[in-house]
Amino acid sequence: MKKEELFQQIIKEHKDKLFRLVYAYLYDKSAAEDLMQEVWINVWESLSKYKGDAQLSTWLYRITVNTTISFNRSSTRKKDLNETYKKEAFTDDYDFEKDEQINMLMKAIHQLKEDERLVIGLVLEDLSYKEISEVLGISVNNIGVKINRIKNKLSKILNHERA
Repeated sequence: MKKEELFQQIIKEHKDKLFRLVYAYLYDKSAAEDLMQEVWINVWESLSKYKGDAQLSTWLYRITVNTTISFNRSSTRKKDLNETYKKEAFTDDYDFEKDEQINMLMKAIHQLKEDERLVIGLVLEDLSYKEISEVLGISVNNIGVKINRIKNKLSKILNHERA
């Protein structure tokens, strides 16, 4: 299969999953779309380096997480995103945003620390603890601890918002 064909197949099969991860992290449609362009550039540039040692989805999540972390390190972008957060609430462009419970969950996720948003985004994509540990490069036990703490934090945030 040619590189172009493989790339098109990857986009077709994985675009929604990767977008949801980025969106959970950024909580902004426009910024997530911009970041996804960088993700796809990085995937394209790295495609010849993929040797099949890890599952394709794990490799793609890893690129997405690394791109997201790099994106966040840019202070200019971070400042721009913070301004966007102040100006925009949730958009109505996606069906999942119309569901009040999902909307509340996304707002709660946005209140988490950046690394926690990435972890919970991977959990919401139904990755196993083992897959998440491979994507993030930390032990399965550490993932379990992080996920427990994040779930407790989300529970407190959601309970506080309901009160």
